Amino acid sequence: MFVHYMIILIVVQLALLETDVFIEILSRTSLKTFQIIRCTSKCIEKLTYNNHVVDLYKRKNNVLHGVIFVSSCGVKNFDIGCLPKACTILATSLNELILGECDNPDEYPEKFLFFYKPTTLDSKTLPFPIYKYIAVKFAMVVIHSNSLHFKIIPLSYAKPSDLTKDHGYENFRVELFHSTTWEWRDLGNIRLPSSVHPVSDEAIISKGEVYILLSNYQILRFDAYSEEYVIMFSPYTHIHYMSYTLRLIKFEGKLGFFLV
Repeated sequence: MFVHYMIILIVVQLALLETDVFIEILSRTSLKTFQIIRCTSKCIEKLTYNNHVVDLYKRKNNVLHGVIFVSSCGVKNFDIGCLPKACTILATSLNELILGECDNPDEYPEKFLFFYKPTTLDSKTLPFPIYKYIAVKFAMVVIHSNSLHFKIIPLSYAKPSDLTKDHGYENFRVELFHSTTWEWRDLGNIRLPSSVHPVSDEAIISKGEVYILLSNYQILRFDAYSEEYVIMFSPYTHIHYMSYTLRLIKFEGKLGFFLV
């Protein structure tokens, strides 16, 4: 561990001397080192998001490019080689993990959940949630990447038996899968105003928090560490003109709001 951090310190010092040399060294580091270096200064963090630096790193390390991880959430019939065909990608993470769902060839029409890491070809099936809710949104948050530790958070329609007697609200159920216990937990209902629901865009993950845009242009934020949620106002609620499109985005590691 000491040697690892000494290497990072040397690389950071080189960055202060010669940018080209630093970029070349950075392109040959491990993904873990790459992520740690981002935390050393704002200047270096900005450099690591430069398109040239990212593309160079991908080429040098044979990293799968971002089409799958950006554009394919919810895409069906996607073939990822070593797994059965007709898979649906439910969520992805920046650590290049894919959460997917496939038909069970032995017990059709039953399905199974799995996570998959394309860079190492590692995959493992996951147990289904025991409560059988209908999920409308999935998110996956990697807590530690060294010894893989992640959480999966599906947002689902609540069952009629779970609804409270309060009127004027839409109820969604939150469950959580913890990779250290390999079990699902039911975290209860999230109450949203009447007729408000998550939009179809994928959830945005930033610093362990899940952000989901709602149909009333507010934002649902779920903290994967504290396992608590809050409803936030988006910038759109303070803008006095109509837009053609708006969505949440991730820009240089931070939550952004795209509006046209």
